[in-house]
Amino acid sequence: IRTFWSDTWDEAEPCPASEQRPLFDAFSTVEMILNSFETMHPAHLILQILATNFAMANFVLRVYADPFERKVDLIEQSLRELDQKTDIALTKLAKDMMNGMPGSAFINGSGGGDDENDENLNIPKTQVSADTIASCEEVCNAISKVELFLSRATSLLHKFPGEHELVQTLLRKGNGEAMVVDSMGGRQGILNTIKKQQQQIRKSKGNMEMDDLIHPSVREYLLRNCDDDHPCQLNVQIGDTFGSEDGNTETATKGGLLLAFAKCEQE
Repeated sequence: IRTFWSDTWDEAEPCPASEQRPLFDAFSTVEMILNSFETMHPAHLILQILATNFAMANFVLRVYADPFERKVDLIEQSLRELDQKTDIALTKLAKDMMNGMPGSAFINGSGGGDDENDENLNIPKTQVSADTIASCEEVCNAISKVELFLSRATSLLHKFPGEHELVQTLLRKGNGEAMVVDSMGGRQGILNTIKKQQQQIRKSKGNMEMDDLIHPSVREYLLRNCDDDHPCQLNVQIGDTFGSEDGNTETATKGGLLLAFAKCEQE
C-alpha cells in the first residue's frame, strides 16, 4: 500500500492550488444552509439554540467551578444536579425536534394536508411540549443556583483564604441564621474583614488615622464582688454612636448605657 501511494505521489503532476478543483463546494453548502433556515420553522431553530446554550452553559460553569468543586461540597452537589437536569432537557428537546420535522405526525386535529388547503384546522401545531418547557425552566433555575453559589464562594474565599469548611457552612446558612465559627483561621478572617471594612469607611470620610484595633459597636463589662456570703454581679453594656455624623438619623445608632444588677445564688 505504501508503494502504491508513493508511486501515485511521484507520478502526479504538480498543479497550483488555485487551479485545483475544490473538494468542498462552499457556495452550494451555504445555499443549502440558507435554504434550510428559510424553510425551517422558528420553533425548530429555538429548540436547537436552547440545546446549544444549555450545553455551553454547563461546560463554562464546570470549567469555572473546577478550583472549588472538590473543596466545597455544595458546589459539587449543585453541579451534579445541573448535569441531571440538562441531560433530561436535552433529551426532551431532541425528541420534540424530531417529532416536529416534516413528515412527522405532530398535527393535532382532524384531517391532514397542507396548511394552505386545510382551512378547517383550528387547533395549532404542537412544536414543543409543556413538559419540555418545564424541564428547560428547571435547567435555567439550576444554572442560576450554580452561578449564585460560585459568586458567593469566590467572594468568601477571597476574604477567608483556605477556609473551605467555613465557606461551606456560610453557603448553607440562610439569611438571619446564626452560626458558630470553631476554627481560629475563620475567626481571624472575620475580624480582618471587619477591620478592613471599617478602615475603608474611615478613609472615605477623610480620617486617615488607621489604628490596629477593630472598633466595636458595643462594649460589655461584667463586674463581680468578692464577698462569698453575698455574691452579686453588675452587667454593663456601652453602645457607641455610628452614622450620626453623616446626618442619617434612620440608620444611625445613638449608643447608650445599660446597667443590670443581679444577685447570685451561692452554690
